[in-house]
Formats: sequence, C-alpha cells, structure tokens
Amino acid sequence: MHASDLAVDVLLALGVAAQLLCVAGILVMRTTLDRLHYAAACTTVPAFLILAATLLPRATRAAEQPAPTADEAAGEVTRTRVA
Repeated sequence: MHASDLAVDVLLALGVAAQLLCVAGILVMRTTLDRLHYAAACTTVPAFLILAATLLPRATRAAEQPAPTADEAAGEVTRTRVA
C-alpha cells in the first residue's frame, strides 16, 4: 500500500463523514434557513473531498512515469503521422 492509497482512503472517509454530518444537521435543525445552510454544505465540502480522492491516483500515476526524452517524443510523433 502506497502513501497515495492511504491518502485516497482518508479523503474518501472524510468526504463520507462530512456528508453524514451535513445530513444529520439537516435532520436536527428546526428552521428552514438553518436546514438550507446545512444543505449548501452538503453540496460543497464533501464533494470536493471526494473529487480530490478521485483525482489523486491519476496525479500520482502521472508523476511516477518518467518523462520521454526528446528523441522518444519525436519518434512517437513520426509514428503517429505514418499510421
């Protein structure tokens, strides 16, 4: 297990916990404006945590791959034009 896997797990757990906390706030609050406050939080905070957990593996995978040399990059362009 890599550190990025652990970070994804933590971000997902925080996103789910934040969503549950917001839903609990909606259920507990008495006035409509208080409920609306928690409903707005449901659509922002947990969503960004889950988005970060989704994008993190792609970012770490791209960072682990070595960058192609200039010759390799030129060769790939030439091959794609011929094909």
